[in-house]
Amino acid sequence: MSDIRANTISDAAGTGPITLTGQSAAKVWVNYNSVTTTSIRESFNVSTLTDEGTGLTTVTFTSNMNTSTYSVPSGGGNGRTGGNNIFMLGASASAGGAPSTSEIHLLSSNQSGTTQDGSDLCITIHGDLA
Repeated sequence: MSDIRANTISDAAGTGPITLTGQSAAKVWVNYNSVTTTSIRESFNVSTLTDEGTGLTTVTFTSNMNTSTYSVPSGGGNGRTGGNNIFMLGASASAGGAPSTSEIHLLSSNQSGTTQDGSDLCITIHGDLA
């Protein structure tokens, strides 16, 4: 068996990184806080987060997805009043509508179903870029 070892993989012109379009790597991910001020801690392919109200956040992508039927594993951390947050993806009007190729709407709530902001919220999106 052979190994491929490299420090950098560049595009064909040698001017930048390769573009991930059809590979199985995560195409979008973000770790953010929505308590008091919505802020990104770390992210990839996220241009902005918009606070739409308590527990409601819109994540806008830098590069669009190919379709709106991508996979979105998600997780939540401590809520403003303690406990864990649970995510619902925006399939309802209260969460901003269905996912699109350019953004996704998230609703964060506690285990009792009460909408609340969270201090350690994360999503990862898998699918193909446009």
